[in-house]
Amino acid sequence: MRELLRELKNMGKTIFFSSHILSEVADICTSIAVLEAGHLVAYGDLAEMKQKLRPHRVVHVRTLGQLEDLQKVLIMNDHVNGILTSAEVDLPPDTIRFDFTGSDQQMSSLLAELIQGEIPIVSFSEDGGDLEDLFLHLTRGIVS
Repeated sequence: MRELLRELKNMGKTIFFSSHILSEVADICTSIAVLEAGHLVAYGDLAEMKQKLRPHRVVHVRTLGQLEDLQKVLIMNDHVNGILTSAEVDLPPDTIRFDFTGSDQQMSSLLAELIQGEIPIVSFSEDGGDLEDLFLHLTRGIVS
């Protein structure tokens, strides 16, 4: 059934799909409508809604052990807040997590700065958040 829905999606067909399994909705849909107690709470493009409702982006950077150098660069960036290391929270070794409030261009510039500073980056990824977080943000938890 999922494959059929994906194929219809790829054909540009509109499908009304109702589910409480939000991971499936996120996998299949490009636009969503959120109903609570029979009222429309929000609707629109899934990616745009996530971006509007999330005041910051969560980024994970893993290095080859130069966390102090990485932290020095991050602290100087106006768009970086809430820096946490694997010593403080449950993260893989040599990993830093931080909140980023800048644009895609500013994120790209930050990565370029890290590379130019010869900080050995193993991975640089953004946590996209999930549809369940978006749903909880939009609703008061009233079951329809």
